Amino acid sequence: ASGIVIGLIGAFFHSLLDLAAEIRTAHPWILFLLPISGIIIVFIYRLSGCKSSKGTNLVITAIQSNEEVPLKMTPLIIVSTILTHLCGGREGAALQVGGSLGNAFAKLFNFDDKDTRIMIMCGMSACFSALFGTPVAAAVFSMEVISVGIMYYAALVPCTVAALIASSISSMSGLAATHFTVGEIPQFGIPNGIKFFILSLIFAVASILLCVVLHKTSHFF
Repeated sequence: ASGIVIGLIGAFFHSLLDLAAEIRTAHPWILFLLPISGIIIVFIYRLSGCKSSKGTNLVITAIQSNEEVPLKMTPLIIVSTILTHLCGGREGAALQVGGSLGNAFAKLFNFDDKDTRIMIMCGMSACFSALFGTPVAAAVFSMEVISVGIMYYAALVPCTVAALIASSISSMSGLAATHFTVGEIPQFGIPNGIKFFILSLIFAVASILLCVVLHKTSHFF
Protein backbone atom coordinates (compact mmCIF):
# COMPACT_ATOMS: atom_id res chain seq x y z
CA ALA A 1 0.00 0.00 0.00
CA SER A 2 2.80 2.41 0.89
CA GLY A 3 4.57 1.63 -2.39
CA ILE A 4 1.42 2.41 -4.38
CA VAL A 5 0.41 5.62 -2.59
CA ILE A 6 3.93 7.02 -2.19
CA GLY A 7 4.75 5.90 -5.72
CA LEU A 8 1.81 7.93 -7.06
CA ILE A 9 2.82 10.96 -4.99
CA GLY A 10 6.45 10.51 -6.05
CA ALA A 11 5.44 10.29 -9.71
CA PHE A 12 3.36 13.47 -9.35
CA PHE A 13 6.31 15.16 -7.63
CA HIS A 14 8.56 13.99 -10.47
CA SER A 15 6.25 15.47 -13.12
CA LEU A 16 6.13 18.81 -11.28
CA LEU A 17 9.93 18.95 -11.11
CA ASP A 18 10.17 18.20 -14.83
CA LEU A 19 7.67 20.98 -15.55
CA ALA A 20 9.63 23.41 -13.36
CA ALA A 21 12.84 22.53 -15.19
CA GLU A 22 11.17 23.08 -18.57
CA ILE A 23 9.84 26.49 -17.52
CA ARG A 24 13.26 27.52 -16.20
CA THR A 25 14.97 26.41 -19.42
CA ALA A 26 12.45 28.31 -21.55
CA HIS A 27 12.75 31.46 -19.43
CA PRO A 28 16.37 31.86 -18.17
CA TRP A 29 15.56 35.20 -16.49
CA ILE A 30 13.76 33.24 -13.74
CA LEU A 31 17.22 32.51 -12.27
CA PHE A 32 17.24 36.06 -10.87
CA LEU A 33 14.21 35.15 -8.73
CA LEU A 34 16.19 32.57 -6.71
CA PRO A 35 16.72 34.91 -3.69
CA ILE A 36 13.00 35.71 -3.69
CA SER A 37 12.13 32.03 -3.80
CA GLY A 38 14.33 31.54 -0.74
CA ILE A 39 12.39 34.22 1.15
CA ILE A 40 9.10 32.59 0.09
CA ILE A 41 10.31 29.20 1.35
CA VAL A 42 11.28 30.66 4.73
CA PHE A 43 7.89 32.42 4.94
CA ILE A 44 6.04 29.16 4.17
CA TYR A 45 7.95 27.31 6.88
CA ARG A 46 7.27 30.06 9.42
CA LEU A 47 3.60 30.15 8.43
CA SER A 48 3.31 26.39 8.99
CA GLY A 49 4.93 26.61 12.40
CA CYS A 50 8.23 25.07 11.31
CA LYS A 51 10.78 27.70 12.31
CA SER A 52 13.60 25.45 11.21
CA SER A 53 13.84 22.24 9.26
CA LYS A 54 16.37 19.51 9.95
CA GLY A 55 15.62 18.06 6.54
CA THR A 56 16.97 14.57 5.96
CA ASN A 57 18.55 14.58 9.42
CA LEU A 58 15.06 14.64 10.94
CA VAL A 59 14.11 11.50 9.02
CA ILE A 60 17.30 9.74 10.13
CA THR A 61 16.71 10.79 13.74
CA ALA A 62 13.14 9.52 13.53
CA ILE A 63 14.38 6.05 12.64
CA GLN A 64 17.17 6.05 15.22
CA SER A 65 15.25 7.44 18.18
CA ASN A 66 11.55 7.34 17.24
CA GLU A 67 11.28 11.11 16.78
CA GLU A 68 8.16 12.29 15.00
CA VAL A 69 8.26 13.18 11.30
CA PRO A 70 5.27 15.51 10.75
CA LEU A 71 3.08 14.86 7.73
CA LYS A 72 3.08 18.59 6.91
CA MET A 73 6.71 18.16 5.88
CA THR A 74 5.48 16.52 2.67
CA PRO A 75 3.75 19.58 1.10
CA LEU A 76 6.41 21.90 2.54
CA ILE A 77 9.26 19.94 0.99
CA ILE A 78 7.44 19.50 -2.33
CA VAL A 79 6.65 23.22 -2.68
CA SER A 80 10.13 24.36 -1.60
CA THR A 81 11.87 21.86 -3.89
CA ILE A 82 9.75 22.92 -6.88
CA LEU A 83 10.64 26.56 -6.16
CA THR A 84 14.36 25.80 -6.02
CA HIS A 85 14.20 23.82 -9.27
CA LEU A 86 12.16 26.54 -10.93
CA CYS A 87 14.68 29.23 -10.01
CA GLY A 88 17.87 27.32 -10.76
CA GLY A 89 18.42 25.12 -7.71
CA ARG A 90 18.89 21.37 -7.82
CA GLU A 91 17.81 20.24 -4.37
CA GLY A 92 16.50 16.71 -4.12
CA ALA A 93 14.15 15.87 -1.24
CA ALA A 94 12.92 12.36 -1.99
CA LEU A 95 14.04 10.97 1.38
CA GLN A 96 12.28 13.72 3.33
CA VAL A 97 8.99 13.37 1.42
CA GLY A 98 9.08 9.57 1.59
CA GLY A 99 10.02 9.53 5.27
CA SER A 100 7.20 11.91 6.15
CA LEU A 101 4.62 9.83 4.25
CA GLY A 102 5.99 6.58 5.68
CA ASN A 103 5.63 7.93 9.21
CA ALA A 104 2.04 8.94 8.40
CA PHE A 105 1.30 5.37 7.25
CA ALA A 106 2.78 4.00 10.47
CA LYS A 107 0.55 6.27 12.58
CA LEU A 108 -2.49 5.36 10.47
CA PHE A 109 -2.04 1.64 11.14
CA ASN A 110 -0.83 2.09 14.75
CA PHE A 111 2.55 0.44 14.18
CA ASP A 112 4.92 -0.07 17.07
CA ASP A 113 8.35 1.59 17.18
CA LYS A 114 10.14 -1.16 15.26
CA ASP A 115 7.59 -1.33 12.44
CA THR A 116 7.44 2.47 12.30
CA ARG A 117 11.17 2.55 11.55
CA ILE A 118 10.68 0.04 8.74
CA MET A 119 7.70 1.95 7.33
CA ILE A 120 9.69 5.20 7.26
CA MET A 121 12.47 3.43 5.36
CA CYS A 122 9.86 1.96 2.97
CA GLY A 123 8.56 5.47 2.33
CA MET A 124 12.07 6.74 1.67
CA SER A 125 12.74 3.87 -0.74
CA ALA A 126 9.45 4.33 -2.57
CA CYS A 127 9.76 8.07 -3.13
CA PHE A 128 13.46 7.82 -4.05
CA SER A 129 12.65 5.07 -6.56
CA ALA A 130 9.69 6.95 -8.05
CA LEU A 131 11.82 10.04 -8.63
CA PHE A 132 15.03 8.45 -9.89
CA GLY A 133 13.88 5.09 -11.27
CA THR A 134 16.49 3.09 -9.35
CA PRO A 135 14.60 0.67 -7.06
CA VAL A 136 17.58 -1.41 -5.94
CA ALA A 137 19.71 1.63 -5.12
CA ALA A 138 16.71 3.24 -3.38
CA ALA A 139 16.13 0.23 -1.14
CA VAL A 140 19.80 -0.23 -0.21
CA PHE A 141 20.47 3.48 0.27
CA SER A 142 17.45 3.96 2.54
CA MET A 143 18.61 1.13 4.78
CA GLU A 144 22.26 2.17 4.84
CA VAL A 145 21.89 5.94 5.23
CA ILE A 146 20.49 5.46 8.73
CA SER A 147 23.85 4.35 10.05
CA VAL A 148 26.74 4.39 7.58
CA GLY A 149 28.23 0.92 7.20
CA ILE A 150 25.38 -0.84 9.02
CA MET A 151 22.49 -2.45 7.15
CA TYR A 152 19.01 -2.72 8.70
CA TYR A 153 18.29 -6.12 7.13
CA ALA A 154 14.81 -6.44 8.66
CA ALA A 155 13.70 -3.76 6.20
CA LEU A 156 15.27 -5.37 3.12
CA VAL A 157 12.19 -7.11 1.70
CA PRO A 158 9.65 -4.35 2.56
CA CYS A 159 11.90 -1.59 1.19
CA THR A 160 12.65 -3.54 -2.00
CA VAL A 161 8.96 -4.29 -2.64
CA ALA A 162 7.96 -0.66 -1.99
CA ALA A 163 10.74 0.61 -4.26
CA LEU A 164 9.84 -1.77 -7.11
CA ILE A 165 6.14 -0.87 -6.93
CA ALA A 166 6.86 2.87 -6.84
CA SER A 167 9.29 2.61 -9.74
CA SER A 168 6.72 0.67 -11.80
CA ILE A 169 4.03 3.27 -11.11
CA SER A 170 6.40 6.07 -12.12
CA SER A 171 7.26 4.22 -15.35
CA MET A 172 3.60 3.55 -16.16
CA SER A 173 2.95 7.27 -15.70
CA GLY A 174 5.30 7.92 -18.60
CA LEU A 175 8.02 9.46 -16.45
CA ALA A 176 11.50 8.48 -17.58
CA ALA A 177 14.35 8.18 -15.12
CA THR A 178 17.46 10.27 -15.63
CA HIS A 179 19.95 8.39 -17.81
CA PHE A 180 23.69 8.95 -17.94
CA THR A 181 25.54 7.65 -20.97
CA VAL A 182 28.99 6.22 -20.34
CA GLY A 183 30.96 6.52 -23.56
CA GLU A 184 33.84 4.25 -22.65
CA ILE A 185 34.42 1.87 -19.75
CA PRO A 186 38.13 1.59 -18.90
CA GLN A 187 39.61 -1.86 -18.59
CA PHE A 188 40.23 -2.89 -15.02
CA GLY A 189 43.86 -3.66 -14.26
CA ILE A 190 46.62 -2.76 -11.83
CA PRO A 191 47.30 0.77 -13.23
CA ASN A 192 43.60 1.68 -13.32
CA GLY A 193 43.04 -0.03 -9.97
CA ILE A 194 45.67 2.23 -8.39
CA LYS A 195 44.01 5.27 -9.98
CA PHE A 196 40.60 4.20 -8.64
CA PHE A 197 42.10 3.73 -5.18
CA ILE A 198 43.65 7.22 -5.22
CA LEU A 199 40.41 8.76 -6.50
CA SER A 200 38.46 7.02 -3.73
CA LEU A 201 40.76 8.53 -1.12
CA ILE A 202 40.37 11.98 -2.69
CA PHE A 203 36.58 11.66 -2.75
CA ALA A 204 36.55 10.50 0.88
CA VAL A 205 38.70 13.45 2.00
CA ALA A 206 36.53 15.86 -0.01
CA SER A 207 33.38 14.44 1.64
CA ILE A 208 34.89 14.77 5.11
CA LEU A 209 35.94 18.36 4.41
CA LEU A 210 32.46 19.20 3.15
CA CYS A 211 30.85 17.80 6.30
CA VAL A 212 33.31 19.66 8.54
CA VAL A 213 32.75 22.95 6.68
CA LEU A 214 28.96 22.54 6.86
CA HIS A 215 29.05 21.89 10.61
CA LYS A 216 31.51 24.74 11.30
CA THR A 217 29.58 27.30 9.24
CA SER A 218 26.30 26.16 10.79
CA HIS A 219 27.66 26.77 14.31
CA PHE A 220 29.20 30.09 13.17
CA PHE A 221 25.98 31.46 11.74
